[in-house]
Amino acid sequence: MNSDNSLIFACENLSIVFDERALFEPLTVSVQAGKVTHIVGKNGIGKTSLLRLLGSEDIKFSGSILSKPSPAEIFYLPQLQSLQSHLPFTLEEVAVLIGNGLISKSFIARDMDEISKMFPQFFSEIQRNKVWNNASGGERMRALLAGAMACRSCRVLLLDEPLNHLDVHSILEVQHSLLQYLRNEGKDLSVFIVSHEPLEALSEGLGGRYQALTLVNSEVKLRELK
Repeated sequence: MNSDNSLIFACENLSIVFDERALFEPLTVSVQAGKVTHIVGKNGIGKTSLLRLLGSEDIKFSGSILSKPSPAEIFYLPQLQSLQSHLPFTLEEVAVLIGNGLISKSFIARDMDEISKMFPQFFSEIQRNKVWNNASGGERMRALLAGAMACRSCRVLLLDEPLNHLDVHSILEVQHSLLQYLRNEGKDLSVFIVSHEPLEALSEGLGGRYQALTLVNSEVKLRELK
């Protein structure tokens, strides 16, 4: 579907459909590769569903999608509460990871120092050794964000409410870490972020690379869209 390498996402008159109703006003937009797109809108307007649609999930929609990334290009980080204290892998995927020796203490140890160097403010000495089940929501989210940003194989990063459960200081730290990464290793990375936070550090630091995509409530019935 993505025939134009300069576009990471393009749509015409797109909306998420729920209960025979378009959740937001039809959206026509083209997003260039390498952009950081901040998706904003009221609760229940379909921000998460739009992100999941971008991630190739089976979400009902109206309108047309002209271009979007392939699943192999995407790293999708859902809301922390959606993980239910687990990492986002299916049972089959965990079996494959274990079978290939990718979940092992020796394998993990090789990359721990690299992660800590990339994101030094994410982990204190105590947090580096804290067990996932004993960590706070903010600590878990910082760990997941560090892993997502360090994923070398992805071209597109989908972040759903990544700043939830973080205090004001941590919200700024995460933004500055993401900004530093995007300026260096992530120069070609496309990012879609759903967040109620204003993301001022990102918008100011990225300049024209940052864009806000605002979803507006719609009361249009599905039959009126055809």
